[in-house]
Amino acid sequence: MRKNKIVFLGVLFCTFILFTVSSLKAEETQASPDSSPQLAAWYSVKGDFLKDHEKESKELLRRIGKAVSTIPELKNSSELAYAGFIKPLHFEKKAPNPFVAQEKWTDEQKALVNKMLETNLDLLEKISKRVPVPEKGYYLKGVADPVSLKSLFEEILKNPPAKLEAKPGQLLKIEQKLLPLLSIAQKAAMAANLTEKGALFQLCFVVSATSTHVLESLKQTGTFETGKFIDTTALFSATQKQIPPSPKEVMQQLSVIPQTEIVKQYLASSGLDLEKDILPTTAQETLVSGNLSPDGEGGFPDIRITSKINDEKAILDMCPKLQDLATKFGFFVSSEEVNGLKIGRLSFFLLPSMRICAAISDGMLIVTTGKDLVVKEVGRIKEIISGKKEGFKLPEGIQRYYRFAPQLLNTQLQAFLQSPLMAEKGIPPIPNLTALDEMDIMSLQTKVYDNIVEIFIEIPFK
Repeated sequence: MRKNKIVFLGVLFCTFILFTVSSLKAEETQASPDSSPQLAAWYSVKGDFLKDHEKESKELLRRIGKAVSTIPELKNSSELAYAGFIKPLHFEKKAPNPFVAQEKWTDEQKALVNKMLETNLDLLEKISKRVPVPEKGYYLKGVADPVSLKSLFEEILKNPPAKLEAKPGQLLKIEQKLLPLLSIAQKAAMAANLTEKGALFQLCFVVSATSTHVLESLKQTGTFETGKFIDTTALFSATQKQIPPSPKEVMQQLSVIPQTEIVKQYLASSGLDLEKDILPTTAQETLVSGNLSPDGEGGFPDIRITSKINDEKAILDMCPKLQDLATKFGFFVSSEEVNGLKIGRLSFFLLPSMRICAAISDGMLIVTTGKDLVVKEVGRIKEIISGKKEGFKLPEGIQRYYRFAPQLLNTQLQAFLQSPLMAEKGIPPIPNLTALDEMDIMSLQTKVYDNIVEIFIEIPFK
């Protein structure tokens, strides 16, 4: 739950920045002199990047250049700056745009924006080491004040605008999810660039001194074992490491969810206890990887999940009870042994062609969409552990790492649509996504320090 808060806060800030850029055409409004900005963004074009985009050799750059040329502000200006002076009234239907262009800032607004910028200079300097200002390319930087954003949403909840465009459920999400996120952050900054070599993005935010305990379970310590099992031939891989909360803490969080009691009753019917049996076996490291190619049983995609387990015996002891529980829900459970490897198989009567297969080996629980896949994956992991095959080397200090190979998507997507599983579904042909072939391996990395969280995205071009 905590890791989701960190990622969601990053997405929230990025959404504000993107909204700033996307609303350049909107009618601007002048904020009142006493309002403070919640965020600000600066955009610039360095050199003659994409000035003549139609002559670019890469289709991706031609498309980006064409899109930029349709926005007059971006097409006619090499430098732009906007600040968001947001008030509750801006959440009303047909409300004026709260983002004010730099040339329309009052002297007081300039001072407020500069103060916010100065507060985040240390973060921007840190970011510039990985996302520098290019000699030729697009560059975007932004800063935000989570404290002001929190005050804004608290005011909205206390006195909702008369014509607020929000459903009751959305207001509840603001109260229960958004405000707690903003409560842990003290300041935030981001930067992104786009050049002929690709795109880079980094977000950093500082957690307040009273909330650093939130990061304790996310900080990288010791070895990251599942990271070395990343398959470089796969379309996608995602791995992360964290110390899970105690079962007691999780139960406290789940107690507010009505459905928790139903889950507990189902587990109890097979002799299982959520707090004592299930939660203590939560994995600290997990790797998900796979391909769209229909290599799973029944033509399903190749999906593999590898989790590091701390108590193999506890899981094996629970298997008969878990099998009983699965049977009660209409699942068919069987097992077999292949070259000394015990494999459990799970299928459901509504999807008879699909098989979920699982095995435990070398302290890892491996779950795949087919028997052959689990045997192959166990063999690959054993080779890496023994040193026969070199493992993947994660950057030092990584807490979360996502890897995506876009150049494989086009071929695998076409193969999947022609598989037995999809061939008779009546799905119209999808055009070849040839532009993806111009991209190299994309990655997302998350690092957690004592009071700083970094999110870094790299999208290189070939």
